[in-house]
Amino acid sequence: MSPVLDICNLRFSYNDKQRPVLENLSCQIRRGETVFILGPNGTGKTTLLKLLLKLLRPESGDITLAGKPLQSYSEKSLSRAMAYVPQATEIIFPLAAYDLVLTGRFNRQAIGRRPDAAAHRAVRETMARLGIEHLAYRNYNEMSGGERQMVLIARALTQDADILIMDEPTSGLDYRNQVQILKTVADLQTSGYTILMTTHDPVHCLSVPSQVLMLKDERLLAYGPAREIISSEVLTNLYHTDILVKPLSGRPDVKGCRAVF
Repeated sequence: MSPVLDICNLRFSYNDKQRPVLENLSCQIRRGETVFILGPNGTGKTTLLKLLLKLLRPESGDITLAGKPLQSYSEKSLSRAMAYVPQATEIIFPLAAYDLVLTGRFNRQAIGRRPDAAAHRAVRETMARLGIEHLAYRNYNEMSGGERQMVLIARALTQDADILIMDEPTSGLDYRNQVQILKTVADLQTSGYTILMTTHDPVHCLSVPSQVLMLKDERLLAYGPAREIISSEVLTNLYHTDILVKPLSGRPDVKGCRAVF
């Protein structure tokens, strides 16, 4: 099966005179895969997401989406292929969760036209799917971090895009809300979504069947199945600190999984 995303020899720097943020990055992402992007601060994780979303343009190299050059996609056509889930923060204007989720349908309606019945149905069905219909008429800015993040995921899902780009969706969340977000990612993966997600926690990569893409010193350090790639040696090299990865025992439901300390 051909990759849904093909990244070839990608290079990018914010200033031509400075050291590149990404250099000679190549990988292929298959449809239905979940890919966790790991790396220390400043190694280009968010920059890579911005390149995939066409918010930045590479200096050299190619990105192919579904067999077509990424740069050939219009803003509207790209929004039907990819949806972006940012970190949960406050928004300038107070909006109810329902209205914020509804903005995810704007890519499917003419400018100036009111959302139609199909748009409202998509919002209701998506919020029910994620179990957040009770948040529909609550002010987004008055919600907890976990609730806000689920609302942003709902907004992305209403775009009907097959690829979700998630920038540290668990950042700042307590453990319970992190587990909820990761369970949602697992459910979406089962439904066939392709997910790219940045994270600072290697344990997340072991929470669902996934690939892990590790960035270090502007280059690709490792890429492959998380359960094969994540090890004490690789993580110690990645973060320049001693990290021990050891098998979990006595848990038949997580057979083969490993804990990171």
